[in-house]
Amino acid sequence: MWWWVSPSTWRTVTVTVWLPTPRGPLIVRATAKPVKLHVNPADSSARNKGRFDCDGPGAAWQESDGDTATSSCMYLYRHAVSAGKANVSIEWEISWKSNWGKSGRLPNRATTRQITVSVGEIQALVTE
Repeated sequence: MWWWVSPSTWRTVTVTVWLPTPRGPLIVRATAKPVKLHVNPADSSARNKGRFDCDGPGAAWQESDGDTATSSCMYLYRHAVSAGKANVSIEWEISWKSNWGKSGRLPNRATTRQITVSVGEIQALVTE
C-alpha cells in the first residue's frame, strides 16, 4: 500500500503576529516546515505494528503506475486488516524570528490524522 499526503498539505506554513508594546510593535513570524511523514499502518501482526517513516510526502499511486511500481513510502501488509485505525503524522520543524533581532527554534511538532484501513487477502489455488 502506498502512503502519501497531498502537496497542499506538504508545504511550508508561515504566520505573523503583531503585539503593541511600550517599546513599539513586536512582530514575530513563525515558520513550520514539514520534514518527515510518520506512518502507523495499523498492522497488529507486524513488529512495532509496522510503523515507519518517510523523508518526504510520498507519491500518489496512479493507475498508469501499474501493479509492480514501488514507492519510497509504501508498506506491505502480510495479513488481512479489517477496519484498522491507521495514523499518518506530519512532523514539522518550527522556527521564529522577530523584528527586534531575536530568533529561535521550537521543538518539532506533529499533526496526525487517523484513517480506516481495510486490506483483503488474495487467495491462490495451485492445481496440477
